[in-house]
Amino acid sequence: MLIGTVVPTAAGLNTISRNYTLPSGGSLQAVRANFRYQGSASSCSTGAYDDHDDLIFAVGGGTPGFTVSAAPTAVSVSQGSNASSTITVASQNGFNSATTLSLSALPSGVTAAFSTNPVTPPANGTVTSNLTFTASATATTGTTNVTVTGTSGTLVQTTTIALTVTSSGGALTAVYDSTLKAPKCATVGSSCDSGPTLLLGRGTMSGGNEVNRPNTINSTCADGNSGTFHSDESNDRLKVATSDGTPLAQGKTITVTATVWAWTTPSADSLDLYYAANASSPTWTLIGTITPTAAGAQSISRTYTLPSGSTLQAVRAQFRYQGTASSCTSGSYNDHDDLIFAVN
Repeated sequence: MLIGTVVPTAAGLNTISRNYTLPSGGSLQAVRANFRYQGSASSCSTGAYDDHDDLIFAVGGGTPGFTVSAAPTAVSVSQGSNASSTITVASQNGFNSATTLSLSALPSGVTAAFSTNPVTPPANGTVTSNLTFTASATATTGTTNVTVTGTSGTLVQTTTIALTVTSSGGALTAVYDSTLKAPKCATVGSSCDSGPTLLLGRGTMSGGNEVNRPNTINSTCADGNSGTFHSDESNDRLKVATSDGTPLAQGKTITVTATVWAWTTPSADSLDLYYAANASSPTWTLIGTITPTAAGAQSISRTYTLPSGSTLQAVRAQFRYQGTASSCTSGSYNDHDDLIFAVN
């Protein structure tokens, strides 16, 4: 590694000096002086007048210590949810002592916990601890610089995380998405509801034409058009919600509720509920099939766990007359409706 190139300022005997920092490495290190006539810098020039000399010397290991770092260094968490950063403690010069991690400057309503604390890095190695921030539903919004401190005896090292708390969207009402062709809540809330009109009716049935029919992602599953509004089958509303009022997030158990109109013989009807982990490219998984217990309007609910996947997910309600469950069962009296929603 080149320290520097120096041109003498006078003929004859000269003493020339430069400084450099001893690197981490072996306990036996070296320097080389390459004094050359013309040519260019290299570790071994080949000129007829060039002189090359090495000096080998022993070095100590340096003072043991450690560093603390975070990844990512900027974290965003919604009210009522959590987010995390990985804290890494790296050993220097053989350090391998227990290091206690602590935090300061947390905003009001936010708590934090380390998955492992204290941590002990192997000599000249690293160890990690997952730091999870949990924001209450009323946590103070905004950005705060949170300091992570590592302490081992008299040694103290710090790193900073920019923690941003965002507000929860609360109860949201979907709007029709002209790209995906279905009702959508584009931001994260504690619930997403199609509302009383977006899904009302079915296809072009008499007296109950459904707005933006069929209201399925990319219009891939058409409704049946037979029958009369609120005499024959229709799915009129669809909603997803958390039970505790916190934002929709992957891993949370949520309730999906379909409001349907059942025929006069309700035992002939079935509601199939499905979910998709990626609304932009859906693969449908059955939540359950329910048979109405009465004719007319009723709300039917089931729970499921929001899967890992996209931050834009979906549910489908298929209300059918006879037939068997599938993500798109064809039938003259069958209604298919999707609801797209954002999740943390």
